[in-house]
Amino acid sequence: MMKRPIVWILIAAFGIVGAVVAALLLAQPQPTELTGDPWDYNLSPADLPEGWSLKSSRIQTAFELDFLASSPDSIPSQTGLRSTHYADFESLLATDVFYVSSQILLYDTTQNAHAALTAEALGEEWEPVATGKTVGDETMIWHLKSIPEAPNQASYRIDFRYLNGVGSIGLTGLTDSVKDSSAALDYAAKIFARMQKAARPEALKTLSYASQPDLRKLLLTQAELSELDARLGERWVFDDRDPPAWTPNASFTDPDGLARFGRIMGYQTFMIKLLNPDEVKPDLSAGFFQQVTAYKEADKAQQILENMAGLGDGPWPTQPQIGDSARAWSSVYKSEGNQSQIVAVTEINFRAGTYIGSVRLQTAPILAAQIKDAQEANQQLAQQLAAALAAKLGQAQP
Repeated sequence: MMKRPIVWILIAAFGIVGAVVAALLLAQPQPTELTGDPWDYNLSPADLPEGWSLKSSRIQTAFELDFLASSPDSIPSQTGLRSTHYADFESLLATDVFYVSSQILLYDTTQNAHAALTAEALGEEWEPVATGKTVGDETMIWHLKSIPEAPNQASYRIDFRYLNGVGSIGLTGLTDSVKDSSAALDYAAKIFARMQKAARPEALKTLSYASQPDLRKLLLTQAELSELDARLGERWVFDDRDPPAWTPNASFTDPDGLARFGRIMGYQTFMIKLLNPDEVKPDLSAGFFQQVTAYKEADKAQQILENMAGLGDGPWPTQPQIGDSARAWSSVYKSEGNQSQIVAVTEINFRAGTYIGSVRLQTAPILAAQIKDAQEANQQLAQQLAAALAAKLGQAQP
């Protein structure tokens, strides 16, 4: 079983009037597809009562599922599955409901999402529940049959589909409090409302107004990383602790200043490499950050690039030839704490037309005697990844 590497260091919204409003809402075009990311729709601790916390989360993509499906004892991935996000929650003080899980699965088409939902089989220990309540376009409700080992516990599961997305809620509590599926349905309704409200993320609307493409498609994909990185490049996965995210101007301290410089929107991802302990080598890169930001004008983007601080130290004496202009840094950092670690980090920021792209690459933990070799290998791969990202941005000029 592959394990996550040790935590890596990140340098781091009555009456006539009501009738008119209702008519206007009905006149709006209805969404035909969920175009957000699954983690955008999933539950968070804010959706649960006070005292609940996130126990674990997991992002999986079609690339990972296909890779895992290549092993002899695995189950093939579902047709058309793009990506999933799973989260479960716990409360040490809860006395009625004490476990909640939620998962979002996004498919390429509504048909494939429907097929996946209807093919769901939970096993003989689960029984279907008939109810008048529904969520989304299709709803399936399940109850876990009572077992002698836990006679006072009740578990329900809600599976529902909206357009090309499937949501699943699991809830367990005491039978005296969880008498039916109502609580689970309430959580499913939260996800459904989020799907309806943000079927097309505001970021995509902002980009389309500026005649810009979807930035998510401009970043390096897992398939591309597997080809560019010869050292277990197929193991790059999204970091569950920091899901990919849009970076609108509002997320910074001076949004008006960024807008004056023509900044439109950005998108970023943090990735880690799944490694077994015996696969960890000093010259192996294990942490990767990439981002792309769209600007209205190339000269304004260039001004921003020239003022980027990067890692703050370790600037390259000779800047790499990447995109139209580039700035690079390379340094070594030591984490604090009882189990301090040394890592080599390389950051390259560049401009390609009206885009600014960034990559930050970090090694696995190294010893002081390994710094030189690890740093050189890390710099070389960072340049390859930055050049590939710059090439994609160069082809995507609006």
